[in-house]
Parts: sequence; structure tokens; C-alpha cells
Amino acid sequence: MASTPYPGVDKILIYLRRSADPMSAYAAQCIEELCALLDEALDCVDADEQARFESWPQGVESGDLVLDLGDRIRKVLE
Repeated sequence: MASTPYPGVDKILIYLRRSADPMSAYAAQCIEELCALLDEALDCVDADEQARFESWPQGVESGDLVLDLGDRIRKVLE
């Protein structure tokens, strides 16, 4: 049984795997695959935000640049 970095999602996966319904098992597999893709995407978001931070420090100081989008998404999934 694979787990994700997201405790809230893991609870859903446990529930789906306990079901005898084949569609629930398939749904759990799809969710695991989507979480893996999301992890990759969030890493890209983090790298992009870091590059923007380094390129536009004045934008960060004035509040025009929104940082920590990846962290905010991760918190929602917990």
C-alpha cells in the first residue's frame, strides 16, 4: 500500500481500499497517480516562485508577487 505526503488524502485512500468495490480500488490507484503528478507540479511551482523571488525582489516587498502557493496547496491537502 502506497501512501502520499498528504494525510487527508491517505485517509481517503484507506477508506477506498477497504471497500470490496473494484471501482473503489481503481479510484484509489488514480488518486495515488494524481498525487504523484501533483508532487511534481508543486516542485515546479516552488522552483518558479524561487526564481521570481530572486528576479523581482521589489515585487515581493510590495506584495505584488504571491509566494508560497505550493505550501498553501499542500496545507489544504493535509
